[in-house]
Amino acid sequence: MAKKKKEECPPPGSPAWMTTYGDLMSLLLCFFVMLVSMSTIEKIKFKRAVGSLQGALGLLTSKPTISLTPRSPAADTPIKRKTSRKNKKMIKQVQALMKFVKEQKLEGELKIKLTKGGVGIRISDPNFFDLGKADLKPQSKPILDKIIEIAKTVDYPIRIEGHTDDLPIHNTFFKSNWDLSTARALTILKYFQNSGKIDPHRLEAVGMGEYHPLVPNTTPENRAKNRRVEIYILTKDYRQDIWQQQPKE
Repeated sequence: MAKKKKEECPPPGSPAWMTTYGDLMSLLLCFFVMLVSMSTIEKIKFKRAVGSLQGALGLLTSKPTISLTPRSPAADTPIKRKTSRKNKKMIKQVQALMKFVKEQKLEGELKIKLTKGGVGIRISDPNFFDLGKADLKPQSKPILDKIIEIAKTVDYPIRIEGHTDDLPIHNTFFKSNWDLSTARALTILKYFQNSGKIDPHRLEAVGMGEYHPLVPNTTPENRAKNRRVEIYILTKDYRQDIWQQQPKE
């Protein structure tokens, strides 16, 4: 009778596949060390990514935790205090302008909005200019001086927009509403620069013509509302939708 073939015993030590698995883990470790050494990674996002990788490879036995050293509040304090102080001065000057408008009973002709985006001032056309002209009326200068006081408390950009109604214009000075609205905005810009000594790098004048009406140009009253000048002192480089934002408390 033939003898049973003796079963071969597995070789001692780890299975052969563990060698490949170990090499793979070493390569992954080197790869992530290289990434960290060559780039700047936000600490929270990096730890989340490592936790996800460990979980996917079966190396994580418990839920990942993120432990961050709390940042000293003193690091942010100087900037915050500086910005807060600057904005407080601006708010104080805006309140002075609001008081002036109330004393002069100009609430119907002059609207002021203060938001996180900056200050928006909307002035109806008759307070600044005669119909079809771009020369400042004398009564407009006290208002502009108050706005200049606001502008001097900060270093934000200032955007001046001229708007008209949809009635065609063609006179000796202006051939279109584009020309008229641009000339009016430029007149105010020059007043800011020459009389107010505002840095011209902060100033921008734009003629909007008849193409951004507040209300439909269907009645004389509506057209009067659309003939206006808007002045923006912005916390950012371009006009914000200040009129749609919540007022700043």
